[in-house]
Amino acid sequence: MNTTIRKFGRQAAAALVFALGCGIAAPAQAQLSPMGTGYFQNPYLFNPARAGMDGGTTLNLGVRATTNGMPGAPRNQAFSAEHGFGRSGIGLLLDNTSVGSVRHTAGALGYAYHLPLAADGQRLHFGLSATLLWSRLDMTDINGTGYDPVLAAYNERGAEFDAKFGLAYTYRQLVAEFAMGDLIRNIRNDDRVLANRPLYFSAVSYTLPLGARDGSMSLTPKVCYRGIRSTDDVFDIGMDFRFAGHFRVLGLYHTSRNATVGFGAGIGKLQVLGMYSMETSSLSRYAGNAFEVGLGWNIVQSN
Repeated sequence: MNTTIRKFGRQAAAALVFALGCGIAAPAQAQLSPMGTGYFQNPYLFNPARAGMDGGTTLNLGVRATTNGMPGAPRNQAFSAEHGFGRSGIGLLLDNTSVGSVRHTAGALGYAYHLPLAADGQRLHFGLSATLLWSRLDMTDINGTGYDPVLAAYNERGAEFDAKFGLAYTYRQLVAEFAMGDLIRNIRNDDRVLANRPLYFSAVSYTLPLGARDGSMSLTPKVCYRGIRSTDDVFDIGMDFRFAGHFRVLGLYHTSRNATVGFGAGIGKLQVLGMYSMETSSLSRYAGNAFEVGLGWNIVQSN
């Protein structure tokens, strides 16, 4: 009898871990609080239509971790590369996310086409990316004895394929965009897609030149709207203030009742950005606040 109860308990715990792994420990932009560098420094994180939009070749690296050092707290790393040529752009995105004993690794290849609409600078941008996602449980972090088929089955799953579509419209200092991910899962109505998965991302921003005409000072207000499965949608309202040609200060308020602030500096072709964000109020006691560092490198600038 006791053996049966213990076996049932292990399987129930494994099923719970499986649900958490599928529904909560998603890639970086699949959380209630996505990586902050995607709002201003590296918009390709959120929208494949932004690949190569400004021409040239750009590399970006972002790392985020919670400040309380709690074991199993979320950690995120994301690397992206973009290259624009002619009316086309290509992009690569690598993402690694860990929450507790669950590890998610994703790789995405994207293509964007930038279509001029008029001679005055209006352009329409289309983007599509294909993603492979691997999810695994770190068995060394799990307390238990014997062979558990549920845990083993989780690690024996192969890579999952999905796609993401994006649109953007640009006219001088105006940018309006929309992106939708998990296209294949949504078409199949996959029942493993649980709460807190993103449905879509939309944003509007406008850059206001300030002071001198050399572009050394500007203010960019931005409003974003994120649709999230099985929970309230989120508005992100923020501003990016650039000054002295090399520095930036930014801030965002999220209607998920948290905020993000950041300070960045440019050193030649290298951009460094540090961000501090408060987790959603319902999770702050467990995960704590998060600190993020983003590095951007413009290897080849557009002509």
